Amino acid sequence: QRCGPLLWAPNINLMRDPRWGRAMEVPGEDPLLTAEYGSRYIYTLQYGRDGSASPNNYQRVASQTKHFLVYNLEGHFNMYPQRGDYNAANVSDYDLSSYYLHPWRAAVQKGVNRGVMCSVNRVNGIPSCANVRMTQKILRESYQMDGAVVTDGGACTDPNFQAYLTERYGRFDTLAAVKACYEGGVSSEIGDLLFDNSTDALEAGNIEQETLDNAVSELYEQVIRTGQLDYVPELDDITPDIVDSDAHRQLALEAAEQGMVLLKNDNNLLPLAANTKVALIGPHMNATQDMLSNYHSANVLVNSNSPLQAFQRYKDGANLVGYEAACDIALDGCSTLPSANVIKAQALAQQADVAIVFIGLHPYRVDSNPAMESEAVDRLNLTLPAQQLELVQAVLKVQPKVVVVLMNGGPIAIPVIQKSVPAILEAFYPGELGGPALVNVLMGDAPASGRLPYTLYTNDYIKNRNMTDASLTGGSGTTYMYYNGPVAWPFGYGLAYTTFDIVQGHSNQLVVTTQQLEFDFFRYYESGLNFHAQVSLPSVTVTNTGTRASPLTLLAFALGSRPQKQLIGFNRTATLAPGEAVEVAIEVMPSTFLSYNEAGDQSFQARAFNVSIEMGRGVAEASVVVEIQGDSVTMWEMPQ
Repeated sequence: QRCGPLLWAPNINLMRDPRWGRAMEVPGEDPLLTAEYGSRYIYTLQYGRDGSASPNNYQRVASQTKHFLVYNLEGHFNMYPQRGDYNAANVSDYDLSSYYLHPWRAAVQKGVNRGVMCSVNRVNGIPSCANVRMTQKILRESYQMDGAVVTDGGACTDPNFQAYLTERYGRFDTLAAVKACYEGGVSSEIGDLLFDNSTDALEAGNIEQETLDNAVSELYEQVIRTGQLDYVPELDDITPDIVDSDAHRQLALEAAEQGMVLLKNDNNLLPLAANTKVALIGPHMNATQDMLSNYHSANVLVNSNSPLQAFQRYKDGANLVGYEAACDIALDGCSTLPSANVIKAQALAQQADVAIVFIGLHPYRVDSNPAMESEAVDRLNLTLPAQQLELVQAVLKVQPKVVVVLMNGGPIAIPVIQKSVPAILEAFYPGELGGPALVNVLMGDAPASGRLPYTLYTNDYIKNRNMTDASLTGGSGTTYMYYNGPVAWPFGYGLAYTTFDIVQGHSNQLVVTTQQLEFDFFRYYESGLNFHAQVSLPSVTVTNTGTRASPLTLLAFALGSRPQKQLIGFNRTATLAPGEAVEVAIEVMPSTFLSYNEAGDQSFQARAFNVSIEMGRGVAEASVVVEIQGDSVTMWEMPQ
């Protein structure tokens, strides 16, 4: 029943480019969102939300958070560097401090993370797994991470490591690789280098006995913390029936419902009326395993919970006219679209009141599949295979009431669909109960309340941005924080089935001192999941002015020039009934008020700036003027 002490999760890399093949694994492109997600994931995984999952101070598992650092490229066959020989060569200390490092400090200090996986890429010429500055000086000494560092697969022998050692010593040498790996802070390796050669390196004098002892101690500390060497029956009380309990299935359902994002809803086509006759069309209409995304264990439950199966059970299938996949997304991404299948889809659409077309990407590596997104392979563009668009357009010719449901991990660009289809729902990969969750949201049994965790660009993004550019400002910039081109839908976008009104409270100003921010800054990292900021934006009153019950998530953004926009806090209300009002205050995460210099040093400075409060439409619904007063306070100096 016990899986062992180390779990290689979560992935808290930042999605700085939408083409990244592993975008589906991470929270998104924003450092605050990722820091909050990662630290809560780690703490709860190890201890339980309230600490109850750690009897007698043991951890159930040790989270091995990945991949440290600036890992956000896989490669695409031979078209540009692969991840194993990629050098993120132009990452400034400013970008490291203000963007890339932020989730890691939260993971280590707020999430009490005692394990990290170093990545296969280089950062400014030095492999992550040999980077003394990043791993030893920042992660271990400054952030005080006291656990084990494990390499990603083969990271101490891959082309990056070989090139680094060749540049340093004139050749690649196995014992020199062992030395560099240990010097970089590595405790253990996914691979054979350290296992096969550590003794030889010790005898040859390449490493000291103390170095080897430290690495072994770091590993065994995790083994001891997780009770592997003791008899701790309380650690074995999570049995399979608890894992797959009714409560956990309900949680999976609610997570899928809350994560879906309504991108378009002309004439309130959604939610569908109770007696609406629907035709289910498209390659993901009977999706099962694809809904799990990648990196999942065996899951049988999902095989009976596709969108089609859920509609067949909904009111005993009374709403379902028929279904037609039309093409195979797993086989070839729908590159083959038989005309006979299109004709069948059109016939069903004509019989229905509404046609629901399920399209998107495929989360597994199939080298010939143009709809693939996967570890080890990035996408070349943001569009879908042309045949998926062709299918949507064919259905539109005979049925103007079309809902497009998107299943994908990374961002996609759908300009024609965006203009021509009345309703679009982004479902992402919704998990084991994704089908029932989709039916609930489409039929209005659950509200549409999700927000985009990343920017949905137009395909012009790839013309102005080199995939290998790890800086935030190169070309046209990247992420909502720096991108200066047009977007299809902005970060944080998401419509609702009802309408809301926001009224500013008694004040639209916030005056805060550098001393207050300093106090909150340290509390944020020391309080675990119990942090509540002393600094909040002036409250606003939110009223549900529509006809359907729904929660609302408010997002607060600081506006400036570097970056142009930055998430500083968010708050999700409880479900509000029509006519119900609630007062909402957004707590400020203190690190978002930091100033940075070119050396990456962090401080609180006296300054003034504007904050916009948004509710999912991509526009400011309220605004606050923030003034920071007081003497400059240095919070962190970037180790050199």
